[in-house]
Amino acid sequence: MKRLATLSILAAIACSGFLSAQSKPEEAQPTGGIQLFITAEDGSPPSGLRLAKLGADEFANVEVIQAGKRFLKKEAYIPVGGKIAFINKDRVSHNVYCHSTAFKFNIGSQGPGDRHVVVFTTPGKYVVRCALHIDMRLVVVVK
Repeated sequence: MKRLATLSILAAIACSGFLSAQSKPEEAQPTGGIQLFITAEDGSPPSGLRLAKLGADEFANVEVIQAGKRFLKKEAYIPVGGKIAFINKDRVSHNVYCHSTAFKFNIGSQGPGDRHVVVFTTPGKYVVRCALHIDMRLVVVVK
């Protein structure tokens, strides 16, 4: 159980994009992030180790799924600079937007299967809607 928890934590760090993995510490290059050296119990590199670094647009603090002509979350809480990935798992298109005076965005037409990431740069409480489906409403709190 302890090993599974450790692997889960490492996987979360790896997916954050802040992880640099090297098979040997002497090959390490400063990355400005976290460096993690993974070895087998005998000190050799483990076989089959695969880590993927996600690009900035791929990693989001929160994912909001659109399905059944609604947002599956009612609220989302993120830090300033946090990202929300809007994922259309519906059979219809959506047009997600926010027209607050402090922060505005409009994804435009988002077809089924499309994924768009929005970076929230200003603290505040925002109402996000869909221009095509008036009952879709999400409250985003940025602190």
